[in-house]
Amino acid sequence: MSDIKKVTEHYSEKHPGMKSYVQCQSRAFMTGMGATAASFTALYIAQQLLANSLPYRQKYFFIGPILIGASVGYIVTSQRTKSCQRMWLAAEDKHTYLTEVEKES
Repeated sequence: MSDIKKVTEHYSEKHPGMKSYVQCQSRAFMTGMGATAASFTALYIAQQLLANSLPYRQKYFFIGPILIGASVGYIVTSQRTKSCQRMWLAAEDKHTYLTEVEKES
């Protein structure tokens, strides 16, 4: 069952929100990749424009954008994934605000 469509069809009766969760996760990962690429590109271009005023040589210009781009991508993907998880739990009616209130009373 390596095909994701077969997996979602197989579990759709038990987990009705699975299809929307898979789509949300896919968007989360693609948004993270886009954030990584955009932040790397912006930082690299900024370094090229400020090349004369930076204290390090041009051969090290890839280190900063790679590290910061990966960090930005991780943060964006992590936040989006958490929102997908919250959406999944709400769709399953197991962890909504109302069920938390019911447990407390």
